[in-house]
Amino acid sequence: MKSGNKMSEANQNEFEIVKTGNGFANDLAATTNRRLEQTILELRQLSEQTTTLTKSQDKSILATKNLEKTIVSLDNENTRLNTQILKLTWITAILAF
Repeated sequence: MKSGNKMSEANQNEFEIVKTGNGFANDLAATTNRRLEQTILELRQLSEQTTTLTKSQDKSILATKNLEKTIVSLDNENTRLNTQILKLTWITAILAF
């Protein structure tokens, strides 16, 4: 069998035709209803997954912003310490002479 046929068989098994025993029109309506039910269930599941991903993304964005603030704060403190060390170095050099 070709791989395309396997995929086609999987799709056919997923979308079974519902047999009501009351004629083709009723079979078609029942099959359509079943597929609509499956679609609605899948959409609900996708909606829940999207909500979960959105919450996770929001947490990641918040964590990134907090990390940025921390880095800026540490950079400012580092600059201040470097300035103080430079001043002490100048004072030491002046007193050494």
